[in-house]
Amino acid sequence: MLAQTHTDAATPTGATLVPGGATFRVWAPRASAVYLNGSFGGVTYDKQTDDRLLANNGTGYWTGFQAGAADGDTYRYWVVGAGGSGYKRDPYARELSPTGFPKCFSILRAVDAYPWHDAGFRTPDFTDRRCGRRCDCGCNFRRGHLVELHARLPHCWPVEGSVQQ
Repeated sequence: MLAQTHTDAATPTGATLVPGGATFRVWAPRASAVYLNGSFGGVTYDKQTDDRLLANNGTGYWTGFQAGAADGDTYRYWVVGAGGSGYKRDPYARELSPTGFPKCFSILRAVDAYPWHDAGFRTPDFTDRRCGRRCDCGCNFRRGHLVELHARLPHCWPVEGSVQQ
């Protein structure tokens, strides 16, 4: 069975890099066994042997710690159940291999590895009272001009919220 180092009830679902390797946690409540296969630190594991078995914590989660796992390593689960057995990708994977979908490998990635570009995003100021509503045609109009605008543009009907006078 895979080591349980670094795993506890608070271990996040999916694969998480930690010092010395990675923790794995997957939800498979009706499985009789879940194995971790993949390539970790240049070593390929592709057999369903006792040393690849994840531990069942009794609540449907299967957990394990893979020593030497690093960013970019590939992995997938071999799940055994009453209806059969086979490879499953990690539904919480941060990245998937571009080949072999849907039975593709998941790619181990650090939580902060993705270069997000949203630092400058700000929620629009919805307190601006100049505009009362937005129409489905895409125009914005002032509350005082509501009746006149819709009289001239009958195709322009409000689609959200209520009109304020």
